[in-house]
Amino acid sequence: IDSPNEIEIVIYSMQAKVIATLFKGRQVPGSYELTWNFRDENGRRMSSGDYIAEVRIGNTKYVRKRIVIP
Repeated sequence: IDSPNEIEIVIYSMQAKVIATLFKGRQVPGSYELTWNFRDENGRRMSSGDYIAEVRIGNTKYVRKRIVIP
């Protein structure tokens, strides 16, 4: 990210249900990498299928990525 900002990274099911919030907080400028362990908020392993990762940077930028669990 280019400047200090609020960041939220959320995993959703294809039905738009929140599966897990991987990060929520303020970050300073820099490059970051985060790996999802395919578990929900309660630590249960998710079943095979498609999921969506959404990265929110402040209030204006949204990045979505499709994740497939084989």
